[in-house]
Amino acid sequence: MSKYRVIDTDTHLIEPADLWTERLPKAWGTDVLHVKWDEKSQSDLWFFGDQPLKGAWTWANWNWKNFNSELHDGSGPTRLDEAHPATYDVDERVKFMDDQGFEMQVLYPNLAGFDWKPFVQHPNRNLAIAHLAAYNDFQLEWVAKYPGRFIPMMVIPYWDVAASVAEIERLADSGFGGIVTTGAPHEHGQAPLGSRKWDPLWKACEEAGLSVSFHTASGDFREMLKHDDDDGLVGGVRVAADGPHIYLANAVIVSDLLVSGILARFPTLQFVSVESGIGWAPFVLDALDKRFQKNGVFRSHPEFGDMLPQRLLQTAGIAELLVRTARRLPHRNALAQAADVRDRLPPPHQLPPAHSRGKHRTRPRPPARRGPPRCPVGQRRPPLRQGHGEAGCQPEPNRRRRDWLTTPRTTKKSRALWGTPPAPDGAPERPPHNRNVGPCQPQRELCLSVR
Repeated sequence: MSKYRVIDTDTHLIEPADLWTERLPKAWGTDVLHVKWDEKSQSDLWFFGDQPLKGAWTWANWNWKNFNSELHDGSGPTRLDEAHPATYDVDERVKFMDDQGFEMQVLYPNLAGFDWKPFVQHPNRNLAIAHLAAYNDFQLEWVAKYPGRFIPMMVIPYWDVAASVAEIERLADSGFGGIVTTGAPHEHGQAPLGSRKWDPLWKACEEAGLSVSFHTASGDFREMLKHDDDDGLVGGVRVAADGPHIYLANAVIVSDLLVSGILARFPTLQFVSVESGIGWAPFVLDALDKRFQKNGVFRSHPEFGDMLPQRLLQTAGIAELLVRTARRLPHRNALAQAADVRDRLPPPHQLPPAHSRGKHRTRPRPPARRGPPRCPVGQRRPPLRQGHGEAGCQPEPNRRRRDWLTTPRTTKKSRALWGTPPAPDGAPERPPHNRNVGPCQPQRELCLSVR
């Protein structure tokens, strides 16, 4: 095992075909989730009753067709025997983890707790809730053989708050790291995230010490990923086009969370945004801070006090903004190269101090330069003379300030591109520098005029 504690924060467990048929009452028959071969798609599919949901093994795409962490077109196995054993067998998974140097893995679902809509809208409420409870029990059985190597995540019937609280209380001390729920309940026809309807759910998680995970695509991702047949997006380009849409959906969820007041009402509750990147975070936080101040949020919502969203996040909010690590495990982006990353880490005594900033900085930044404030444009501060005090700002001598908004600046290159700007009113028109290039030509699609 590596001297570093390497924990994979987002892996997925492929559900076995008999997960629900063996654990739910036989009286429900084929109404429960089951796997069946589909002639149209030529692959095994999950069926909820007679309704096909998704490929049974599509997400078990680790090392399928020799795809690796650098290349994948979004396809996956059509039968179980084509999938990597580590995607569903716990012994093979632990062997893989040992080979890669992973101490632990956090387990997220692929079906129940990930694709919410079929459960939320199912006509048989008890059957839908029973599916999620059966999946939680399966997870505990799967990880029991290797204690300390996995952190399972509990799925809940979030749309039924009372049933969700009961499930949290039933499994609070069973070893789950948190719950998985949606950050966009309104996309399933439920109350929005900031509604007080969900407060009993947040309170139950806070009391049980469980985090709340919003995995990417937790809303109505079927609608999000809907494509027109005429758009020409197939294979890898379709997956590439969908990626930013899915990641930015979690940016909206985080924004909704920060303005909802949930973090102020439940200061010790931790939230996790999973598999959604992090590049959007500075923009979202900066935009929210500015809108909070400009729109007087503190007057309309005093529960925020004087705390801006960015500060609220740091002190009471999101535990981690988890960067996308890999594909359904194993995820594809980082697991294959985990050993390479581990080997490139410097020894602990060579790591930069906590206050460092930047890739190579090992010393604190120097203090900001102190001195008189800068002079306005068009003025300057005369140099200090011995025996004289500091002088104030004075107009700069012999300097003509160009008004860039009203005075066109013409150069040889600009005249060649756009022609000579029109002369001021009353002045004779000047011929263009290049008579073959006028200010606007019919063949140009875009003609710019600088004034």
